[in-house]
Amino acid sequence: MVSTTDLHFRHNDIFVGLAFLFGMIAGNVMVLVAGPFLIVSIILMAIGVYLMSKGHKKWQEAKRESKLKSI
Repeated sequence: MVSTTDLHFRHNDIFVGLAFLFGMIAGNVMVLVAGPFLIVSIILMAIGVYLMSKGHKKWQEAKRESKLKSI
């Protein structure tokens, strides 16, 4: 005879296993879905930083020219 406590514990193990499996699948799906967005956002950030540095240099040059004109 198998006692009811053994059955109960086995039942819990099955639920834990299913929850773990579901969590793994959900995590993988999230990574697959978010991966491309992450890459695109990093590329956009790099372009933004590059444009900002270019704009800052132009702004510094314009400032320098205005100082020379004022003298």
